[in-house]
Amino acid sequence: MYKVYCDDFLLYADSHDNYKIVSPKLELELNKAGKFTFSIYPNHPHYGLIKKMKSIIRVYHEDELVFRGRVLNSEKGWINESKVTCEGELAFFNDSIIRPYDYISNGQITIRDFLSSIIEFSIFCF
Repeated sequence: MYKVYCDDFLLYADSHDNYKIVSPKLELELNKAGKFTFSIYPNHPHYGLIKKMKSIIRVYHEDELVFRGRVLNSEKGWINESKVTCEGELAFFNDSIIRPYDYISNGQITIRDFLSSIIEFSIFCF
């Protein structure tokens, strides 16, 4: 059983007729950001809550998180449905800016410490 959430709002659940999305497609690859696409119609209770580059989409399978990402693009279709494209959370680093810094001369730092500092800073910014 799959469930899809936009932020804290339910978008899709097998057991709820009012919470349906159309043509969901999840693409996952090792060491890639992943991609999730779907369409949603205006009669959906949470149709207007999906915001480009702001909303976080989560996909669960049997209560296990299999995808987490943000809405990259949303476009209107012929019958006013919204076609949504999401990129996985690994792509969040595409927007990261790492300022020049000499990590070697400013004390011994390991690769683990360096990556941890980048991740902590990225989480703080979101």
